[in-house]
Amino acid sequence: MEAHEALMTAATTGMLPPANARLLYARRRKEDPFSLEGLEQRPYVVRSLRAGDRDVLLHLEQACWPAPLRASAAMLLGRIQRYPEGQCGIVMDDQLVAAIYTQRLAEPHLPSGVDSLNVAALHTANGPVVQLLAVNVLPTMQHMGLGDQLLDFMLCLATVTPGVQYAIGVTRCRDYGRHRHVPLATYITMRDEHGLPIDPVLCFHHQHGATIMGVVPHYRAGDVDNDDCGVLVHYDLHAEPSPAPCPSEDQTTIVSLRPADVIRQVVQRRLGEARMAAFDPERPVRELGLDSLGLMGIAWL
Repeated sequence: MEAHEALMTAATTGMLPPANARLLYARRRKEDPFSLEGLEQRPYVVRSLRAGDRDVLLHLEQACWPAPLRASAAMLLGRIQRYPEGQCGIVMDDQLVAAIYTQRLAEPHLPSGVDSLNVAALHTANGPVVQLLAVNVLPTMQHMGLGDQLLDFMLCLATVTPGVQYAIGVTRCRDYGRHRHVPLATYITMRDEHGLPIDPVLCFHHQHGATIMGVVPHYRAGDVDNDDCGVLVHYDLHAEPSPAPCPSEDQTTIVSLRPADVIRQVVQRRLGEARMAAFDPERPVRELGLDSLGLMGIAWL
């Protein structure tokens, strides 16, 4: 059994790689036997998506995306038919609660004129690039960090898949609408006091090892919050991670604070100005209104 097949089989029993596994898989030589040692038991299973999931997958689209940006039933079924092994979902208590969609590409970039509606035409069987198309998590389950875990699993799966070298995605910024005083190309380069992207979605990819490459114009028609643009992120699945940036004077000051103070600052930043008053150190974090991206930002502290 090939490594990617063994990993997927284990996932169907609820055994998944730990958070640092992708780096270990990347360092593995092709001739080395693949080991499933170190897998962790999760309270869910991961399985391949199938055509019979159509109605649930459509419900996830409706729950996770604004109407103009939702994938149609034909698009979802097309992904499953073209590349069944690249479409996975999380099942918890017999309910499909999250899904991730991918396809294979010949190059780690997109030709001019490609958008979210016609990008499926670029699928290339056995191509060296995995394109991450979408990650959807049922809103009532987002406090569990399932999107983070599902992306991590897919990156592990891609890393041990023969012939795959890179992963890319064209993501969308969550908070650009609050920063329209700067161009989108400038916004995606902006960092917080810890050196992390200020946009939660870009930070999500950055903390999984992605490089933020640039703006993809006209990628998502109808995405008014991002001027119809996407942002290209790139993962080199077999490269060593870049060293962490040296902290600035401001960052050193932050780090010298008590852990409780650092957590308070991060939570308040994730809440945003409109919900800042909701913060109370005595309240459970999940009651503050943070979504999975905000919770992940705390988990990475």
